[in-house]
Amino acid sequence: MFAIAQRLKFFLAVIILAVICFYSFSTTPNGLSYNAYTDAVLAGRLSIDPNECVHGDYSVFNGKCYMYFGIAPVITLLAPFKLLMNRSMPRGMPVLFFEIGTFLVSLAILSLFYKALGFRRKSFDFLLCSAVLGFSNLAGYFLRFSAVYEAAIVSAVFWTLLCCYFSLRFYRGEGNLGGHGGLRWILLASFSGGMAVASRYSYALAAFFILFWTVFEMSFSRLFGNEPKANRFKLGSILKNRAKIFVHFVSAFGPFSIILVVLGIMNYVRFGNFLDFGIRHQQHHFWDIKDFTFGVHNIWQNIYLLFLNYTKASIFFPYFDVFNSYYLFPFEPKCFGMMPVINPLYCAPFLIFGLACFYYPTGRAQPDGKRVRYFGFIVAIPGLINLFIILCTPTIGMRYLIDFLQFFLLLSCFGFVLLIRKIWVEGPSNRVIWGVGSVFGVFGVLSGLAWSMTGHVLRFMHEDSKTYERIEKKFDWVTDLFFRESEYGPIKMKVQFKEFAGFFEPFSKPFMEPLILTGRPNWKYNAVYVKYVRPRVVQFGIYPENRLTDEIEFDPSKTYEIEVALGSLFPSGNLGSLFNSNRLYMLMNSPFSPIPHYLRDRGMDVEVYKNYSVKVDGVVRLSGATEFFPSSADQVRIGSHPLAESVGWSKRFSGKVSDLTRIKFLSKVSQ
Repeated sequence: MFAIAQRLKFFLAVIILAVICFYSFSTTPNGLSYNAYTDAVLAGRLSIDPNECVHGDYSVFNGKCYMYFGIAPVITLLAPFKLLMNRSMPRGMPVLFFEIGTFLVSLAILSLFYKALGFRRKSFDFLLCSAVLGFSNLAGYFLRFSAVYEAAIVSAVFWTLLCCYFSLRFYRGEGNLGGHGGLRWILLASFSGGMAVASRYSYALAAFFILFWTVFEMSFSRLFGNEPKANRFKLGSILKNRAKIFVHFVSAFGPFSIILVVLGIMNYVRFGNFLDFGIRHQQHHFWDIKDFTFGVHNIWQNIYLLFLNYTKASIFFPYFDVFNSYYLFPFEPKCFGMMPVINPLYCAPFLIFGLACFYYPTGRAQPDGKRVRYFGFIVAIPGLINLFIILCTPTIGMRYLIDFLQFFLLLSCFGFVLLIRKIWVEGPSNRVIWGVGSVFGVFGVLSGLAWSMTGHVLRFMHEDSKTYERIEKKFDWVTDLFFRESEYGPIKMKVQFKEFAGFFEPFSKPFMEPLILTGRPNWKYNAVYVKYVRPRVVQFGIYPENRLTDEIEFDPSKTYEIEVALGSLFPSGNLGSLFNSNRLYMLMNSPFSPIPHYLRDRGMDVEVYKNYSVKVDGVVRLSGATEFFPSSADQVRIGSHPLAESVGWSKRFSGKVSDLTRIKFLSKVSQ
């Protein structure tokens, strides 16, 4: 059994690396790249060609253009590649290399944890944890839009994990002054921490605390381990061991400090200030960054966006659309560059096991408890610090999940292993934890693959539509289980108007009542409303465009047949990422069709997503094209608007609605 598990572990690692590479090579990376920065460094400059800044995110100081992103990816990967290959590295390659490195270092830390607690790695729980570390971190999603942002963040995560790994090696006794290897591990940890800061400056605090915690544990726990507790922190004990303490601290912060000094000099050369990394001079072609500030006032909003919002599953492949969550927020976020974001628990429910690391007892009953706590803290420190910084940032987006997700996934693997190996070793509890962990792990792997199938703005679907469609067709049977044409499409109903609606008797002024509402009424929605102009005269209007029909006289004793077609009444599939933007209209005029093949094969026309019409007794009274916000079948309201006061409407339609049906819109049967 163990031999089988060992082979499976090897093949799983190979499969994960192969999938990561597939993600990278199946799409063309887009956005800013590090190549301009690389060319500048190789030419002996820190400023980049101004032509590279026209459509980018950059810093300008004294008429020169700079990239404020960390220089570590350039000096460790891109510059050596160009010197050796005499060509620039493809845009997606830096993220690919650092993602592979991140996965391998994560496995090394997990192996170290097993070894520290005396567990056999030839086990299926190690396989499960490996799969979680490889697929639940959304690596595939980021590889489909591997711009300079993702490269800098993944590089910082890679170096921080290396810092954790070397610190753990040092802590386990392999770095004591007289032992094997001497202080090389803490020196390597210090260097890795510095390179993490050189990749992404916000990692300085995390790297500092990793190094400080390691040296503190070694100096005051290991060095004073034979001292009585009452004497450990006394001046005499410290002076007695001052040489060892000094060596530990110098080794831990020497390389780290040298790298920080070099970064400070670079800042002074570029921006005239040792502590200015260029953010104050940041320019963006979309947003005015200066209108938004970093601070604790952003915390509650970002906590909601990251951990309290929910993502609505799609009935179309790949069944999760990152943009579906964007229009499900209960408020409009106040931040620049609002980007789609998902709750990480949707891609990694396995994260809940991380709490077990701090539940695990210490003391004589569990002599390895302190070791467990140390492993947990070393991995949790960068995740928690980075998360706090992100919560204070005046924007949020998918890429910021990279800053903490891998650290918390490692922590959750530690917790899961402890639960099944130490806390509940046998009996029903062990089987329950195994079952829950397996379900959460498999779900995380599958959802990670699903989130990664489309990538940023449907990149895979757009750039390799044939491969995407071949994969998509394999899952038509899943869509068949959930899709019901009768839940979508234009609405036909019979309406009887009231002669004096609302509270206006006698009729004094025009007022509006909701007839059909789609989307989120507290943020982004479309609607058809009835405007009572004067007694027995109405108009139909489209919201938010507010176009109106001609005046229509009605007889309150008669019933009228109303037919309404809105783009938001149709199944959107992956179009959630395209609504309310020019992308949908650009794609409509290109060979690429954003409609899922499931709908295209059944006669779906992309034009329905931009057009609207209102018919009264078969006569078109209003038609045109507009932008629609995504909506699902359960977000369609008939004759009500819960927040009608915000637009000056009545809350309910005062007339009668009956015989409501959906009109079929698919012209073909399943192929």
